[in-house]
Amino acid sequence: VEAHLMGYEGGDFYGDEMRLMLTGFQRGEVKFGSFDKLIAAINQDIEDAKAALDSPEMAPLAKHPYLKAGSGMKTWMLMPYDDVVKASQV
Repeated sequence: VEAHLMGYEGGDFYGDEMRLMLTGFQRGEVKFGSFDKLIAAINQDIEDAKAALDSPEMAPLAKHPYLKAGSGMKTWMLMPYDDVVKASQV
């Protein structure tokens, strides 16, 4: 798993709680022929992720209680997609 903090302009968050919700799969592991190709693929991954997060299927997930500090939810949990969407609508 590789995560990117897109648009984050805050300071150092070392030692703070961070929650990550895995919502999809972008691509398998690839061996790149050059550093430039790696950077280009990472930039494309970021653009693809932004587009996916703006889709109607993903939009409700931004409101999921798991992502809110102090939610009381376990730091590790597995939920079916339909249950996640239902919890996001509360």
